[in-house]
Amino acid sequence: MEYKKSNGKIYLRVDPGEDIIEIVHRVCRVQKIRGAIFHGVGSCSEVTIYTYNPETGEFREHNYSGFLDMASLTGDVIETGDDEIMVRAHGVFSYLDSEKKLQTVGGSIQKAEIKFTGELVLSPIEDGLRRRMDIVPNLSVWKF
Repeated sequence: MEYKKSNGKIYLRVDPGEDIIEIVHRVCRVQKIRGAIFHGVGSCSEVTIYTYNPETGEFREHNYSGFLDMASLTGDVIETGDDEIMVRAHGVFSYLDSEKKLQTVGGSIQKAEIKFTGELVLSPIEDGLRRRMDIVPNLSVWKF
């Protein structure tokens, strides 16, 4: 992993074998970032994503491996209230199935291990970012 700061942003390269979530967390701790949004592209070798079922309130885990093109990655970094931060990301990945047809999958990322490279832009939020529970959808939403 390498990164540089410029114009208030952090430009981050995640290397093969590294997990995006872990690397974003590490950079934010080192740089003392308490809140941020980020986006990126790249390729992964292993991905674990979750999809949410609002009727049951449960998440379902999906595991994929092989060459996964990270067509889209977006996420945020928030303060958890116990002087820690949490990295949350969503992604869309494309791959060729056994019949060589293009498929896509997406959801909330738990793990995304880089295959060749991951290139991300982190935009820190000066005052940090927190969450609160929203009664209507029963989900954690940004708190201002």
